[in-house]
Amino acid sequence: MNGKPIACTIASNNYLPFVRVLAKSFLEHHPGGRFLALMADRPSDRIDYDSEPFEVVWDRDLGIPGYLNMAFRYSILELNTALKPFFLAHLHRLTGCAEACYFDPDILILDGLESLFEKLGRADILLTPHVTQPLDDDRHPSEQDLLRAGIYNLGFVGIAFNPRTLDFLDWWGRRLHQYCLGRLDKGLFVDQKWMDLAPALLERAEIIHDPGLNVAYWNLAHRRPSFQDGRWLVSGEPLRFFHFSGFNPRSIEAVSKHQNRFALSDLPQLRPLFEGYAERLEEEGYSEFIRLEYGYRVFSDGTPIPECAKRALQGIDPHGERWEDPFDAASPEGLPAWLSKPALRNLGLPKVALCLWDSEPELQRSYPLDSRAGVLAFAVWILNTGGRLHGIDRRFLQALAVGLNAFPESPLSEASNAARADLKSVLTSSQPAAALARWISGLGDSAEVWLQTDAGLDDSFSGPLVSRLAMAIHMARLDLAQSYPQPLGRSRRDYAVWFVTHARLEYRLPPQAVAPVLSSLSWKDRMRAQAWWTAKRLSGTPPPQEAPAPSASEQTSRSSLSDGPDAIGWELRSGYHVAGYLKAPTGKGEECRGTLQALGEAGIAHRGWEVRASDHGFDASEVQAAEQASCNYAAALFHVNADMTPEALRDLPLALRLAERKIGYWDWELSHFPLAFATSFEGLDEVWAPTRFCRDAYATLSPIPVRCVPPCVPPPASVERLSRSDLGLPEGSFLLANAFDARSVPERKNPQGLLKALALLREASSVPVHLLLKINHAHEAPEWLAGLRESARRLPVTFVAEQRSRAWMNGLMAACDAYVSLHRSEGIGLPLIEAMYASKAVVATNYSGCVDFLDDSTGWPVNYRLKTLQRNFGPYPAGAVWADADVEHAAACMLQCIQDPSERARRATRARERVQELFSPQAAGARFALELDRIMGQKASSRR
Repeated sequence: MNGKPIACTIASNNYLPFVRVLAKSFLEHHPGGRFLALMADRPSDRIDYDSEPFEVVWDRDLGIPGYLNMAFRYSILELNTALKPFFLAHLHRLTGCAEACYFDPDILILDGLESLFEKLGRADILLTPHVTQPLDDDRHPSEQDLLRAGIYNLGFVGIAFNPRTLDFLDWWGRRLHQYCLGRLDKGLFVDQKWMDLAPALLERAEIIHDPGLNVAYWNLAHRRPSFQDGRWLVSGEPLRFFHFSGFNPRSIEAVSKHQNRFALSDLPQLRPLFEGYAERLEEEGYSEFIRLEYGYRVFSDGTPIPECAKRALQGIDPHGERWEDPFDAASPEGLPAWLSKPALRNLGLPKVALCLWDSEPELQRSYPLDSRAGVLAFAVWILNTGGRLHGIDRRFLQALAVGLNAFPESPLSEASNAARADLKSVLTSSQPAAALARWISGLGDSAEVWLQTDAGLDDSFSGPLVSRLAMAIHMARLDLAQSYPQPLGRSRRDYAVWFVTHARLEYRLPPQAVAPVLSSLSWKDRMRAQAWWTAKRLSGTPPPQEAPAPSASEQTSRSSLSDGPDAIGWELRSGYHVAGYLKAPTGKGEECRGTLQALGEAGIAHRGWEVRASDHGFDASEVQAAEQASCNYAAALFHVNADMTPEALRDLPLALRLAERKIGYWDWELSHFPLAFATSFEGLDEVWAPTRFCRDAYATLSPIPVRCVPPCVPPPASVERLSRSDLGLPEGSFLLANAFDARSVPERKNPQGLLKALALLREASSVPVHLLLKINHAHEAPEWLAGLRESARRLPVTFVAEQRSRAWMNGLMAACDAYVSLHRSEGIGLPLIEAMYASKAVVATNYSGCVDFLDDSTGWPVNYRLKTLQRNFGPYPAGAVWADADVEHAAACMLQCIQDPSERARRATRARERVQELFSPQAAGARFALELDRIMGQKASSRR
């Protein structure tokens, strides 16, 4: 070692507490040393960089050509790692040092590093492999994971500066300037994967096997540190530095977010180390700094940068030759201006939209841009849904909202001007209701959809949709102008409610004219409007004017039909066929039975059809009996999921085959709806989704209409509360419950996350807590169950792994104090609804289908981050995403629930009201009646 030992790191502002701890720990063991930190961020006025316990170097001072372009293209992780070779070379120029060691900021130095600097007197580069012994279990990270990420961990690298290594740094920097990408699918993992080539490119590369260097979650299976005689040792050697990769100081039990091999309870000897590190981070300001925004996250005007723009620049201008400063939002020639420019003539589809399309194969399959229909469908999707989902700011979509009006085939096209001109005279005629009904029936599809679009398309006021038809009615009536003076402003919500109730009745509007406005209302207004309409319909209240009589030509057309149900004397009646697993003890079976109950209580004609679980066909005797009873209903509702729909549609009974509308009532649990299900839409006329989450998933792939129709989830008829002794549980504890089926992919249900949250809760709560885990079909996953039991070994958990009756489950819901679910994704979340019916507090992940009824007024929603599936889990494919619940926040939510009984009771009461309003047989029956009205209206229209 020549001169003072020099060490360095790279971080952004939010990681400064980690850097402080690292720098102080290095200087503690090397008081004559020097520590430098490169800041990969914009300066923050909240930080006094001159007072830091290390020397600050700024990324912009490294002299990297086109650096702002590089900072724009990369994520925060990619940029921090891409700067490593540039910083090391700059460090040599700045200090003249002969060697230096780089450490990731989340490392703690625990002993002297003299041996490392001595090795650099002989070696060009020092590398530490992730593992030095095989990993033979089925946990993560596995050997395959490490092969994908890189053999050597680049949280540490030591380098001696000489002509060989300077050439090597130049080669490495040129690669990372363009290819420092977290793309495992492309064989790239930021800076680290490139280092696999180092031993081949540098003759004096030394691979270090010292067990005390770079100890972390990936090698803890073989390296078990212990504290002896005042110092940390590993296999008798000093523990020189520990790498806290993936560490969360508020959730230390997890060890690291990147692994599932250990909990801290499995490594009790490490608890002082982890607790001490967490305390040091908090002392250095972790709680304050972790919230700091990344400076390269936004354009110069504060507009968030969409991820697709970063990836687009990676391909279009990776060297900054066109946009030296892509953050510049002021220049008319800058990247933001370019992203906003229309990519397709006469439409206004911005280039940023095509950047997204280019980066997403699923979008390319769903919206082929080689046809005008595909272009239009993609434009409507990105304006209404896709832009929000992918972080594309509204500023980029303003031209698209205008351009859709000028696109010839657009549903918003001004080609509908002729229809608009006629509408005023229709609404001011002597019999506007009759005239309007006749007029709407004669519209083409384009003009009809134009009528249903928002009159306030510029998005200048938030609130429910006010369609162009609703606006035309408003303009034709003085009384409405007085009652609702600003229908696109402060009167918008009230006028929208009036339109879906009184206007629908007065003008005899078909369901399709009302549906867009109705679906845009809040769930409360929507339910009230549906209940109002159902009451009017069931009471027989006639509309103010008679329905228009069919013309002679219409009567001739109707009588001359040559095919369809009427041609064979099979006149379709108002009602539902309901096909599904009527007797199955499953969630899908319960939904099907709930639909039948709702239809019965609403007085809607219906017939249930049992689908056999074995071959998904229909029982021959039931088919014959049903068809002899002339159950010729207009709608056929299939309570089978997408994967089984083709089989259920294979040999349909005549009654179902001739139904006007064949509807798939599907459940699905992820936001990604696999392309493998594309053929499941064939043979259906529309699909119903139980939640908005499911609706959005299906819509990306569906060639047919998708509607959100919440199912009927009846409250339990009677409940016999179970006592703690019945359940074999201790008295006096706060009882948490969770129930799921092992067949439903246990990883999605995330009981391991729940156990981690329970461990944190037990430490914080002064009230004893106990968790009861009810697991159906646990016998089918014995190894998984054994692992779960092992994780719960030191926790207050009772497992019930045997099948129990519905009455027993209802009794459990009545007995528990709260229901908790840290699910990763749910199509709807039936157990949560059941708990709410039982007036129980609910703590659950704030993601997926349950957000339709779970918020901070009805329960405790738990924060999460989205996580990409690295492998297939049952039917859920690698590459899809689901939620990773924040176990620390979950524990805090449960603690508040325990400590505040009055708030717990208030939210539980509101939750019961919410699920009754949304899922009760009465509410569902009203919805099914509304949908049937729509179907019958479409049937009548198609016969004219």
